[in-house]
Amino acid sequence: NDSLEMATGYNNLGSTYSEMNEADSALSHLYKSIAIYEAIGIKRNLSSAYDNIAVLLDKQGKLDEAIVNLKKAVELAGQEKNKYREAGAVFNLGLMYRKKNDNQKA
Repeated sequence: NDSLEMATGYNNLGSTYSEMNEADSALSHLYKSIAIYEAIGIKRNLSSAYDNIAVLLDKQGKLDEAIVNLKKAVELAGQEKNKYREAGAVFNLGLMYRKKNDNQKA
């Protein structure tokens, strides 16, 4: 499916731009990937896109926004029954709480 490949490409580009510290381009591509995944009804990769957004927001020091996106990633990965992706998102969520000195939630 061309749309699926396009959405995956946007997700990958967003992640790459994030690694290059180009936040605006990263977010633009990640949100495009989410829009396409939702439009074509593909949930399996949505959790990855939300996780990638959270990583970017963490780099910007926006921990509360990162946590919101990671919770969404955990929820979606659970719906997908993708234990690997769910575990990664839960791990990242714990890191965010730890950065906020909320060891109870971490």
